[in-house]
Amino acid sequence: MTKVSREIVIEQIRACFAEEGVLFHEGMLAKAVMELGVDSMTYAILVARLERETNLDPFTQNSDLPYPETLEDFIQAYVG
Repeated sequence: MTKVSREIVIEQIRACFAEEGVLFHEGMLAKAVMELGVDSMTYAILVARLERETNLDPFTQNSDLPYPETLEDFIQAYVG
């Protein structure tokens, strides 16, 4: 599976979170994804944008990939 750069993923996280009024910062990386002040729709939009930009959706392309518990887990799904 093709991987993408960490910067691309973080750029999209920043944009999606900002649209929800949440300012992304590095301290969020170890927090549980559902404790970050955005809802599941934001994550769905984020995955769709990343797929459009990178042609990669690791969650549908790899059925063995566990659901990301932290934001860092989410990023690692893309960058490996």
